[in-house]
Amino acid sequence: MKIASEHVQPMSLKVILRHMLGRGKSVFRLSLVGNLLIIALFSFVLFTLYNYIESLGLSESQLVALSTINNMLFISFTSVNVFYLLIGEEELPFGEQVKQSLIKTLKITHKLLAATLIFSGLMTLGLGLLLIPGLIIFTYFGIYSQTIMFENQGVVASLSRSFNLVKGSFWKAFGILIGLYLLTNMFLLVPTFIVAVFVTECSIWLEVIVYCLTYMLMLSFIACS
Repeated sequence: MKIASEHVQPMSLKVILRHMLGRGKSVFRLSLVGNLLIIALFSFVLFTLYNYIESLGLSESQLVALSTINNMLFISFTSVNVFYLLIGEEELPFGEQVKQSLIKTLKITHKLLAATLIFSGLMTLGLGLLLIPGLIIFTYFGIYSQTIMFENQGVVASLSRSFNLVKGSFWKAFGILIGLYLLTNMFLLVPTFIVAVFVTECSIWLEVIVYCLTYMLMLSFIACS
């Protein structure tokens, strides 16, 4: 499938929200199973490496950068899982739809992993340089996972394709992405605040897990936007 420029040209926020709620509800239950498995895998890897990472004596800013990369990996993989569900065969049994989506996601794992690491690394570096460069990178290269999934683009080509699709509509795309980001984080603040208040000695990694679980419940709606 080829992504045309008109497919990524920003619509009004009202239209996006209506589409997000309508299509999001149709894949919500389907997405929970696969996304739970994905977050379980990321959590297992995270906790397996935790002691080693902690022993390196990384600074708080370095830990934040690592948690950002972990979140981007989670978002990338779960989003692709939802995309496959959206274009899948609705007449298939529940379990078969979930299975096919996960298998297809697994097949492009190597490209998603590499592209996400490059993207999140560039964005983290950009955010550290007075914020603005990071936001520019986020806007121009933020749809790399769609180009990998829909167009079977390679790692570098997916980022280049994302840039070309957004080019010419940067400010519109920037406004929509920031709006969705703020809307999403309004919901994420509640569980994060509860953990910070009631859990003593809350580590950044616990915050990551809470973030991922909460985001997972919203992901089918966000991906449909």
